[in-house]
Amino acid sequence: MQETHYNSRNYSLPYNYELICKNRGYAANFTHNVEGKEGVAVIAKAHIPPNSIEVSEVVPSRCQLVQINIDNSPLVFANSYAPSNNIAKIRSNYFEDLEKLLPKGCIIGGDFNIVQDTSIDLLRPNARFPYDNGGWDKCMEMQGFLHLEDGWRIQEGEDARFYTKRTIKHDILSCQSRIDMVLTPKPTCPTPFPWVTQLGHDLVFWQGKNLALNQAKADHVG
Repeated sequence: MQETHYNSRNYSLPYNYELICKNRGYAANFTHNVEGKEGVAVIAKAHIPPNSIEVSEVVPSRCQLVQINIDNSPLVFANSYAPSNNIAKIRSNYFEDLEKLLPKGCIIGGDFNIVQDTSIDLLRPNARFPYDNGGWDKCMEMQGFLHLEDGWRIQEGEDARFYTKRTIKHDILSCQSRIDMVLTPKPTCPTPFPWVTQLGHDLVFWQGKNLALNQAKADHVG
């Protein structure tokens, strides 16, 4: 989850959301701050043992590094919420930080607040000003360094269109963009990770590397 805006001062009990999830049989990790800004969270289904999940906050209120160990096969991914603008290069600096803090081959999913390609991931029929895609160059550098790619785009091709954000002004749809995505390891990634396949623009499939590919019980979707 991104944009949780969890203001810890609004609740009498610490870790209020985590307790609610625990009472319902889920394991949850939310970032906390006293301003209610930004925020990311990871919520695991009940069949995943809580002691098999490790979560660390690598960028305060913006990025969590998660490792889930199932069948002795770790899935490592980052839950990311990039800044909504690039004022004072805040978004550029964020992607530079991720390049330094995340392991190579680490899946990154979430809200990037940029589009990969303005010609196919953006639709602004009545635009009167340039689209703020600042920080795009640093995001591309980060992907190259971590051996990641926009798996959905490569899988579906340049003719595919999908938009995750729609902006409406004065009852008119003014902008559609694909700013939410999952970056997956390139086939040439030197870091060994479980077998990963892109299912959708925001959905991946992985399978324990120590199990046969036709074992249904080894299949996991996240």
